[in-house]
Amino acid sequence: QRYVSALNTSLIFSTEVVITLLLSPLLANFLHMEASPITPVKLIGCIIIVVGVLSSDGTLQHLARRKK
Repeated sequence: QRYVSALNTSLIFSTEVVITLLLSPLLANFLHMEASPITPVKLIGCIIIVVGVLSSDGTLQHLARRKK
């Protein structure tokens, strides 16, 4: 907490969802278990979480201003 900004911390925590979504089927196949498929609902949920984190920290507004 002392060395990492709040933005970086929230981005690190939000990547957990993305990594889990992508690695879950791969690890299930590797361990010879039944894999749960990546569904559109899971993808949309993942996108909503990441966009929510970015917008709450003001990152999206900062990027929009930079492009102008």
